[in-house]
Amino acid sequence: MNVLALISLLAVTSTPTPLRVEGEGYLRFNREGRAVFAKEAQLTVKESRVANQQGYILMPTTLAPNGSTIEVDAEGNLYAKLGEQKSRIGRLVLAVFGPDSILSESNGVLVAVDRPQLRFPGEGGAGKLTQQVGSPAAPVNVAPARAPAKGGSRVAFRPLSELEKEKITLGEIAEVVGLSAEAQAKLQKIDLGPTPMLGIERSFDRGLLVGRIRNAGLNPDALNLEIPEKVVVVRKGQSIPQSQFIDAAAAAIKQTSGIAVEYTCNEEAPAYRAPLGRVNLVVEGISGVNSPTLTALVGIFVEGKRINSRSLRFQAKQNPQAVKAGQNVKVVMRAGSAAVELQGICKTTAPVGKPATVEVRLESGQRSTHNGNVIAEGVVEVRL
Repeated sequence: MNVLALISLLAVTSTPTPLRVEGEGYLRFNREGRAVFAKEAQLTVKESRVANQQGYILMPTTLAPNGSTIEVDAEGNLYAKLGEQKSRIGRLVLAVFGPDSILSESNGVLVAVDRPQLRFPGEGGAGKLTQQVGSPAAPVNVAPARAPAKGGSRVAFRPLSELEKEKITLGEIAEVVGLSAEAQAKLQKIDLGPTPMLGIERSFDRGLLVGRIRNAGLNPDALNLEIPEKVVVVRKGQSIPQSQFIDAAAAAIKQTSGIAVEYTCNEEAPAYRAPLGRVNLVVEGISGVNSPTLTALVGIFVEGKRINSRSLRFQAKQNPQAVKAGQNVKVVMRAGSAAVELQGICKTTAPVGKPATVEVRLESGQRSTHNGNVIAEGVVEVRL
């Protein structure tokens, strides 16, 4: 074989085969040694192994000749077709998760903490394989057209639902009308797993919702299902605006002993999303007192339980001036809660918040030298 022929052979690529799981179950792929999942994929051949469009290897690993096209039948049997030759190379196994499992998106695929059950397509509650709309023909059974809705039934899912309860049921995220009392109760009680933590979204696609309805013993083809492309559930909470954090910190700063500088906070931040309940903001720490920049740590408590905190930076309204050597200054001699103000002379030049040496002259004519901190323009504090 000459070089050109070899290059031509290596350049052969297979036509992608589109697949989707309708109902319960996910296709499985290997991404850097970890199992990831997807409702749909374009199957092709990468380095003699069946993979998806991102190059993630199908699980279980299935070998196929480079350049061959993958075909799949309704039972999940995989075939490799190269030219006129066609051979069976394996069978798809779907991952089926329990109602409490949560799958999260990660670079175009899904990841999960829980281990799934493994089932063949269409068996044991697992969904069926269907052909994606507008894709090239493939030997996969296309899902039959949905039967006309009976009795004016309507199951309309909301694009976004905010829930307080710990469990998600179908009745919490959809409007159900036109069914018998028994069927409506059964439909509304369908368990869709736990409500996500605050700040986290949990989403459901059509295939999963249809699968849960079918598993509950109801025929989804006999229902008029109105399902958005994405059905999202979040936990209901409350917003705490930034202004409340600033007000709480400002009040605590004013009550702090030894404050000689006025501060303001212009920091902008989005409102904090907290769980429902009585909110209490507690200033847990203040640092940088009498310096150009002060920091306050505000704890967030809901129903008496600390859930988080937010740090705020305050700036002095006017930049405190440094004291200079030889300048007459006020010296605040402080011992515990007691304080005495005396007149003195600064021996060093220092900015606000920094150490300074002062000489204090008493009426008796005695002089004493002390090390303190500049707390304001012309004011040095000495702690005994």
